[in-house]
Amino acid sequence: MDKKLRILQAIDEFLPNINTSIRAIDNYTKNLNDKAEVIVAALSDKEDVFQYLPYNVVYSKSKSQLTNKLLALDFDILHVHSIGIMSDIVLKLKKQKRIPAVISVHKNYIDIINNNNSSLSAKIKIKKLIKKLNAFDEVFVPSPYVAQDLRKYGLTSMVSYMPLASDLNVNKDLTQLKRQANKEYDLTQQDLVLVSVCNLNKFKRLDFALEALSLVKKQGVDFKYFIIGKGSEFDNLKQLTKDLHLTNNVRFTGYMEDEDMAKLVARANLMLFPTTSDIFGLCKVESAGLDTAGVFIKNSYVAHDIFDGINGFTSHNTSQDFANKIVEALKDKNRLFEIGQNANKELYVDWDTCTKILFERMQGILSENKAVDKIKNKN
Repeated sequence: MDKKLRILQAIDEFLPNINTSIRAIDNYTKNLNDKAEVIVAALSDKEDVFQYLPYNVVYSKSKSQLTNKLLALDFDILHVHSIGIMSDIVLKLKKQKRIPAVISVHKNYIDIINNNNSSLSAKIKIKKLIKKLNAFDEVFVPSPYVAQDLRKYGLTSMVSYMPLASDLNVNKDLTQLKRQANKEYDLTQQDLVLVSVCNLNKFKRLDFALEALSLVKKQGVDFKYFIIGKGSEFDNLKQLTKDLHLTNNVRFTGYMEDEDMAKLVARANLMLFPTTSDIFGLCKVESAGLDTAGVFIKNSYVAHDIFDGINGFTSHNTSQDFANKIVEALKDKNRLFEIGQNANKELYVDWDTCTKILFERMQGILSENKAVDKIKNKN
């Protein structure tokens, strides 16, 4: 019987916090358990949370203590999901253990740096970022557009496309979910329902969506728009809703558990996702899994696999064009239903499939490294 691969999944912050990268590690590790020996490493001290997880977590708030703990363990390959302190630890492990290390890019680091620094400071920080990424054997990205942009700044490492997933639609009865949503939110079968699911921050551009919806309303289209999530922009968005005279059209639900969110997303005729900063957009996969098509910004990272009018809709980056696209999508419910089904077929992927893609690539990297070592030894 072949020995199982020993894999490290590493991240700076971990549960009980939740974000895309934390969800990725948690789901990868759960799905890898029957294929490999996986250990998660985190710069954390949440022992009360970790003890209930179905996998082992090595943790410490101290960089040096965590590094020493990991140096004492054996691994075949290292996988880090953040660019901070943990990536430094992983690169040290890579060097000392002489094993391959890969990094998943979950954020638009270039935009984050450019938007929070002077031009000179940004240039220096981006150079350091690219230097660190180039120190890894391979960089995993959730959109080919991410790789293109990183290449422009000097990325030379091997890049692989690694999609992320959702299990939101597993064994869901969509008809029942829609019926429950109608009952719980006092909706009729004829109501046009729109939804956005995200952290309420400036980068999600829900102000843009609200401005577009004010234009939709002026075209005589009535709708119900549910904003699912919480965040720092909540008060500003509530005030903007009032200023745009959309109070009767917009409802802020706050955070929702997956089961409740699935009802509204399944009931929605359309999902709105106007961000240009996200590099993946988990809600794109979640809504597709529930047969709900979305409206995205053309040429954004998240729209890389959206074909306008086929498996979703793309708009130019203006509130007027976004509004026009919403109106176009809503005017033919039968066509919209078909596009939602296409989204399910072409955009939805579950964590089991994603984990298989990850595992096969890790096996490939290890085989390639062995082949290179063999050639070096011959010489």
